[in-house]
Amino acid sequence: MLTKKSNALFLLSLFCGLLTAAQNPAANTTLPRPKLVVGIVIDQMRWDYLYRYYDRFGTGGFKR
Repeated sequence: MLTKKSNALFLLSLFCGLLTAAQNPAANTTLPRPKLVVGIVIDQMRWDYLYRYYDRFGTGGFKR
C-alpha cells in the first residue's frame, strides 16, 4: 500500500514539474554567446582572501 502511494506521489510531482517547466517561456529563450571568456587563476591564493581584501578591489574590476 505504501509503495502505491509513493509511486503515485512521485508520478504526480514529476508530471507537475514537467508541466511547469514546459510553460516557462524564459527557459526557452537563448542568450547570445560571449565573444571571449577569461578565467583567472591565482596560485597560492585562498578563497577567503576574496572576502578579506574585497574592499581593496576596484569598482571597474573584480568588485562589480
